[in-house]
Amino acid sequence: METHDGFTAQEWKELARFAIEQGAFPAERLNKSRVSPAMSRHLEHLRHRALKKFSDPDRWLWTTKLLEQASDEKVSNLMATGFPVDVPVIDFCCGAGADAVAIARRGRLLAVDRCEVACALTEANLAMHFADSAHTVPAMGKTSVSSNSEFKVVQADAQEISIPTDAWVHIDPDRRAHARRTIQVDQFQPSFDFLVSAIEKSAGGSIKLAPATKLEMSGVRLVDPRSMAIDRIFERVGRQFVAWGGSVRQQRWWWNVPLYSPGSTTVSVLGRSGEWHHWSATRQEVAGCDGWSHTLDDWQAIQGFVGDADGCVRAAGLQGLLAEKLKASIIGNPFGFFQKNQLDDLSSPMIDWFEVIATIAFDRKRLRSYLRDRNIGTLEIKVRNIEIDPELLRREMKLHGSEVATVLVTRCGTKTVAIIARRLLSQGSLPAPDAIANSS
Repeated sequence: METHDGFTAQEWKELARFAIEQGAFPAERLNKSRVSPAMSRHLEHLRHRALKKFSDPDRWLWTTKLLEQASDEKVSNLMATGFPVDVPVIDFCCGAGADAVAIARRGRLLAVDRCEVACALTEANLAMHFADSAHTVPAMGKTSVSSNSEFKVVQADAQEISIPTDAWVHIDPDRRAHARRTIQVDQFQPSFDFLVSAIEKSAGGSIKLAPATKLEMSGVRLVDPRSMAIDRIFERVGRQFVAWGGSVRQQRWWWNVPLYSPGSTTVSVLGRSGEWHHWSATRQEVAGCDGWSHTLDDWQAIQGFVGDADGCVRAAGLQGLLAEKLKASIIGNPFGFFQKNQLDDLSSPMIDWFEVIATIAFDRKRLRSYLRDRNIGTLEIKVRNIEIDPELLRREMKLHGSEVATVLVTRCGTKTVAIIARRLLSQGSLPAPDAIANSS
């Protein structure tokens, strides 16, 4: 019998029904509920993990896999704004319903997944988020109505659902259909043909993908009919790369949405102020920019200021275009750190800036001596275009002291260099929680 985290599908379905009855699932109710002690402990563990993604863990149920696959709350809410209000939306491969809840706030929703446990948890999560309907939700698969939303959850294969021409779609294809994660679109489930059909037939929508996913397909020849389908996608979709907390969360393909025009590339970064910042480039702008024309190969010319572009800028291939707009050089290659002699603007949320204190040829002993002589005990380490473990390097520095610095290690021409710098406060996204550590 198949289990999910060691519990049967029936146990998860009974839990979902109980959550619907309760309207929420705070910790104090777990011990007084029909949930077994083992399930209660597991749910509490998942609730703790979910706090990194969601502000209201009492209104969510997960399995470990579904929590790992779910979009962050901030990203789901941003995604939902791309859909018009009060239009029918089909959420294919809904998982546990993180995106479904965000979409349902805007109107009518049909959530679809082939996994019965995912459907049960989506039904419960939708019901718990729309309190007006939480105590009147009918049997699974039936329509439930709140004061603001109408939703329905159906267990089915995505390819069994017809897409009305007036419906919008959201698709989160399974990228582990063959047990191993893939970035090849021809290995997704639902199939690539289904994705193309959804783009061509629906009123509009979005496909959620991993940041590294490419439009290219393995083994496709120029004369292959599938290459024509790829060309059609290029003509129809605008791509978006989303990042917050120092991490690129996802890539999205949008169609028939004015914010993401066909052929465009948009990067969206959550800034320190808690607001989303967006920058879009047209296909013509991207095609006309050569990142190599901005590269700097003389390491002794690294002075003034260095910048670290957000990961979504690199994932989107917009490093060269951003360097052009900022009138900056890129150290080593188009994926390197930025460099400017003068800096008059810190307002870009797409890049963090550092004031250069010194640039030295990278040598561990020399760097350790440099940091010790300057009483540096708290060190932020950034590495680009070279294989170095930042945490191992930090331990090797044997730091003691009260001063703070940043070391950026990278290749420049034939040299590996260490740039010692001071971080400048900018509008960029917050670094990941463990990006800066005190090793004293």
